[in-house]
Amino acid sequence: MTMTDMAARGPAIVWRGPVDADLAVVLDPAGEASHGELPATWRPLTDKLRIGWVRLPADGPGLAALTSILSETKGRRVHIVTAGVATEPVLWVAGTQPRKVKSLVAIDPQSCAPDSPWGEWARALEDKGAVVRCFQTAQEDVDLRRPPPAPLGLPEVVAWVAETIAATEPPSSGLRDTIARGLRAMRRHRGAGGGRARRTTGFRTR
Repeated sequence: MTMTDMAARGPAIVWRGPVDADLAVVLDPAGEASHGELPATWRPLTDKLRIGWVRLPADGPGLAALTSILSETKGRRVHIVTAGVATEPVLWVAGTQPRKVKSLVAIDPQSCAPDSPWGEWARALEDKGAVVRCFQTAQEDVDLRRPPPAPLGLPEVVAWVAETIAATEPPSSGLRDTIARGLRAMRRHRGAGGGRARRTTGFRTR
């Protein structure tokens, strides 16, 4: 099944979480959330975070949706998450409105190198105050059973995103507390045999 096929089966955007909460936009090239619901690993975050799950392909209408969300969001900045081949076009869109971006996380982009297009666009966002992180799953991780990018519903991916968002929040933040509780619950679940360990490596732009 191609990305276009997946995008055609189900809603283009799935929204969950309080309408007045901090906003996160996930641009997913794998087309998850096809049944109109977020992956289960993301749902605990919706207590304090409004999540818009945008089902791509990378060159589809999802990028226009991101542009509209950034333009129409007033008085707050947006967390952005994406993966794989969608990373560069998403970075380009984010770079057109950098003051609207609070954080950006990319999972398994084509490159995290500082001298790549990723590095240039990431630095431009950081210069406007955004927290930017690039994570790559280890190539020897046979548990993924598929080539990168890793699925955005993977618990490790959710943990990376949650930790990045938490880094943008003050210590007294209710969202930060929600994230901390969710991460503790996830670790207990996996430590009790609720999931298979995966070898992963995270990279930052700085």
